[in-house]
Amino acid sequence: MQETGPVIAVKKRLTIEWLVARRHFKFFSEGDSAELHTPAGQVVTLDINEWKQLAAIVRDHLGQAESRSAARKARPANEGKPWSGDDDTLLRHRWIASQNASALADEFGRSARFIRARLKHLGLLPPKPAPAA
Repeated sequence: MQETGPVIAVKKRLTIEWLVARRHFKFFSEGDSAELHTPAGQVVTLDINEWKQLAAIVRDHLGQAESRSAARKARPANEGKPWSGDDDTLLRHRWIASQNASALADEFGRSARFIRARLKHLGLLPPKPAPAA
């Protein structure tokens, strides 16, 4: 029988440290468990599978928050802002010249739906007829 050296179990060890608003966090992982040390001195210990589940939940939540944020940023620049008298005058002239709500939406930084609503408010578009009873 041939002689062999000692059997050594190698466990992955990971240390991550980061600052958030001048608060120091530490994450230690070795083998099947890991710890998170908070700035307040709290220690959260979970097994690796629990940490993976928690990471997936956080990643999904942050992904949804980023999607909502991107949707908010995609809104027209002037959405929700009040119309000025100059805006109304310019809208009247542009509507008479083009009668294209989509083009006016780009020009005024508002949605085509709100351009049509403002045109109705100014009496330039008739209101929708009430449904027949």
